[in-house]
Amino acid sequence: MGAEMDQLHDFFVRRLEQLKEKYLAFGESNGLEQGGADSRNRDIFGHYADRIAGLFLRGGQSGQVFEISHGMQELEERLAGLGLEAQNAIAKLASSYEEKARALDEYLLHPNLKEIHFVRSCILWMPKKAA
Repeated sequence: MGAEMDQLHDFFVRRLEQLKEKYLAFGESNGLEQGGADSRNRDIFGHYADRIAGLFLRGGQSGQVFEISHGMQELEERLAGLGLEAQNAIAKLASSYEEKARALDEYLLHPNLKEIHFVRSCILWMPKKAA
């Protein structure tokens, strides 16, 4: 699960980088108003990038909900959509492993006089948040 979570994280980091290249202008700004807009976009990007990174650090076990509202800027809508996508992907991955844990948690033993035979076995460990 950790390897698949790392692959998901890499995918979303690449998506964040694409949005960063498209929406964030680095270099000379053309006036105070443009500089303020660029600064606001960098703040918005940093906020959403931190929230998305937090999803992967906690394995999707957070109360953060990404919502898309009507008055958002285009960059903020795209970042919120990416956050929703990451949240759903992590939840889907976690539920698939929970399903595997429920389906493969039994084993059968057939003891003989000299040895014990395992007919079927599976050990699946999943990290859980400490209560």
